[in-house]
Amino acid sequence: MKIADVSIRRPVFTTMIMTALIVFGAIMFARLNVDLFPEVDFPVVTVTVVYPGTDPATMETKIADPIEEAVNSLSGIKSLRSVSVQGVTQVFIEFELDVPLDIAAQDVRDKVASIQGDLPPGAERPLIEKLDIGAAPVARLAVSGAAGPAALGRYAEDVLTPGLESLRGVGQIELIGSREREVHVWVLPDELRDRGLTVIDVARALEVENTDVPGGRLTQSTRELVVRTNAEAGSIEELAALPVSSRSDAIVRVGDIARVVDGLEEARSLARVDEVDAIAVVIRKQSDANTVAVVDRLRAALPELQARAPAGTRVEVLIDSSRRIRSSIESVQLDLALGAILAVAIIFVFLRDPRATFISALALPTSVIGTFTFVNVMGFTLNMMTTLALSLSIGLLIDDAIVVIENIVRHRTELGEGAREAASRGTAEIGLAVLATTFSIVAVFVPVAFMDGMIGQFFYEFGLTVAFAVLLSLFVSFTLTPMLSARLLSDHHAEARGVSARIEAILRAMERAYRRVVRWALRFRLVTLVVAIVILVGSFMLVPLIGFEFIPAQDTGQFIARVELPSGASLEQTANAASRVAEHLREMPGVVSTFTSVGGGAQEKVNEAEIVVSLIDKNQRAFSQS
Repeated sequence: MKIADVSIRRPVFTTMIMTALIVFGAIMFARLNVDLFPEVDFPVVTVTVVYPGTDPATMETKIADPIEEAVNSLSGIKSLRSVSVQGVTQVFIEFELDVPLDIAAQDVRDKVASIQGDLPPGAERPLIEKLDIGAAPVARLAVSGAAGPAALGRYAEDVLTPGLESLRGVGQIELIGSREREVHVWVLPDELRDRGLTVIDVARALEVENTDVPGGRLTQSTRELVVRTNAEAGSIEELAALPVSSRSDAIVRVGDIARVVDGLEEARSLARVDEVDAIAVVIRKQSDANTVAVVDRLRAALPELQARAPAGTRVEVLIDSSRRIRSSIESVQLDLALGAILAVAIIFVFLRDPRATFISALALPTSVIGTFTFVNVMGFTLNMMTTLALSLSIGLLIDDAIVVIENIVRHRTELGEGAREAASRGTAEIGLAVLATTFSIVAVFVPVAFMDGMIGQFFYEFGLTVAFAVLLSLFVSFTLTPMLSARLLSDHHAEARGVSARIEAILRAMERAYRRVVRWALRFRLVTLVVAIVILVGSFMLVPLIGFEFIPAQDTGQFIARVELPSGASLEQTANAASRVAEHLREMPGVVSTFTSVGGGAQEKVNEAEIVVSLIDKNQRAFSQS
């Protein structure tokens, strides 16, 4: 135990090492990203193709089938499926877990690029993305008011979206229920027939006459000018005045054969807060961003953005993912602190020596805070798995220090050795046993970190965090504990009195009872083995009664009701059905509000609706969310 002897002889050196562990750990803790779960890569690549106005059957044959045939030759594919709706096709390619996702996504891009020329001319360029769970929505806002859909849409599109996109950590913003400005040209069939024109003539005139093309350069001695031929219509009147055909008698203009209306695009999504029409703003974070920090920046920026909204407009946060994360992490941190306090209290009950308790208890904050350096260096986040690992480790982190200090106390009180000699010999004598105990724990948790499958990705951070924390506690027990024991421990224990005497009597009684149990077990070895085997087999028989689930149910105060109508249902029909469901939900006790969204997303399924139901705080209701 050379490391213990050096620590005893060089207390300042040991103190500086421990201080460095704590300081660096505290700095790294402040820099840690906070999230609910570890960053997990799902090996799924999606290919999205938009072909406006095309029916699902054509989307499947003209878009989905060629893409599936192209990518099907890639190695490592686990499953391949596609979803085709009106105007949109999405192909989902799931790879095996051992396939690097970046390489898989690039292979998909190459395959899709090779058949892009075979896709219909009107189809948009395929969008190829990795399925990024880390880029999930972190918040949903609702923009509502009396300004009207056009004004609210312009505010959400031109003010709110750019303002939020400029925030650090914000990745993507989606608007549900917003309709962009669109000029409608309603062709009059009778006028068109009388002039011998067709709809194609009108469309060609709008395309050719309403344009802005480069005009080249004009050189004048020492100056060079850029020529621009701007023939775009700047108003409804100018658009209506565009010529469609020119004859000897008169020029036929767009306004002569059509009504030109400044309106909004066709509604393909809808959002409502309770029964008030609104625009939903779905905010997604960047995959490596801190969810809590992103939401904090969002809330800080909202007052300024709200001030630029039309009069009477409300911008409210309906869904805040950081609330759930804060609640979960704070709950685990409370358990962590409570576990540490109880561990120290129990140590004091058994040792009944304030100095020995203080020395052994120092292993807890030193090991826990020092572990944050490892968590940051490994790129982990402060999530449920890492904090759970530290909570589980609380009892393990103090074990080594207790064993070492107990043996040092024995050398001082029972063998009468000096302070430094007792610290050195006591640590050396018990060192091998402490090493064996610690490495057996590491041997259990390191394989947990390298389990296969999706479970392995979740438990990777858990297993390594426990292993490092336990190894750090071993280092502390071989350095800080003997150094402090050589300088702070008393020469002898005070005689037990009062409460301490009663605790001593109880411990002695427990020791005598344990001796009798051990003697009996050694005398009747066969019976002891049979009882152990029965308990082992019986434990396995109880496993099916426990049940299995990936994540335990949580009461977050919000749940989602989904409404699906048959394919072909209109947006209005789906919205009416969802409104009736939301009305019934608001009549339930404990419901604060409902947030309804219809359509939206890449597929724009107008026959499906989602209702987010918000409840009062769980401390204010006698029933659970379930």
